[in-house]
Amino acid sequence: MAGDVTCKAIVCSAYGGPEVLKISTKTIPPPSKGEIRVRICAAGINPSDTYVRLGPSGPYAGTKLLPDLPFTPGKDGAGIVESVGSGQPSRFSPGDRIYLYGSISGTYAEYALCKEEQVFALPSNVSMLQGACMGVPGFTAYRGLFQRCQVKPGEVVLIHGASGAVGLAAVQLAVASGCTVVGTAGTFAGCEAVRAAGAHAVVCHRDEGYVEAARAATPRGEGFDVCLEMMASSNLPSDLGLMKRGGRAGRDRGLKVGDGPRQPEGGDAAGA
Repeated sequence: MAGDVTCKAIVCSAYGGPEVLKISTKTIPPPSKGEIRVRICAAGINPSDTYVRLGPSGPYAGTKLLPDLPFTPGKDGAGIVESVGSGQPSRFSPGDRIYLYGSISGTYAEYALCKEEQVFALPSNVSMLQGACMGVPGFTAYRGLFQRCQVKPGEVVLIHGASGAVGLAAVQLAVASGCTVVGTAGTFAGCEAVRAAGAHAVVCHRDEGYVEAARAATPRGEGFDVCLEMMASSNLPSDLGLMKRGGRAGRDRGLKVGDGPRQPEGGDAAGA
């Protein structure tokens, strides 16, 4: 039976800026029933990790999203199954390559304890570094497109703000499902990344007249069946103006964007 593992980890004993991220040691207990212990090969970094680290002075102030101190950050990661809890059949065995979408103990460490439902098989043609970037961005994109906006093959989809992690995942998922996809980005490098992800057309949203350019990129200039917006509600009026009658618009859960600090909004990829 597996015992405790003592490993190096990043531990936050206080909330605050990057200076609270301290390398320390941490004991990871053996997995219980329904749990898996993973040797982490790569950890992903998400904006939400920053919001958690900031604590009461950040966007998550007053919510239930702040962990008790001390804590190890990190939701995403990839690695090798080290041990599996006994007491019920498991989809995994020691040695399996996996990626994570969440964990019990945090992924900024050499080992992480996870619930089995947070663990997914990593294909052999996907690297550990790529796997560490798949969890939060990929599931957010999937939820927005298919669970909230109910995207169907053959539809025309706008990914507004497509050069970020969630946006690039959304482009790839929508293209793979048989949609015509137009993506926007704010820089030349961003536009190239969106194009490389498979978008059929790319528009720079910093250019004057980009809304008209996005519409012109749709078949017969008829507009979009679905728009997935990465900047919360900041572009919603222009997004809605690009929709076909009966179209669906969704926004990443995201944060309100304005002159002051960014604050959490309710709901994630909520249909509008």
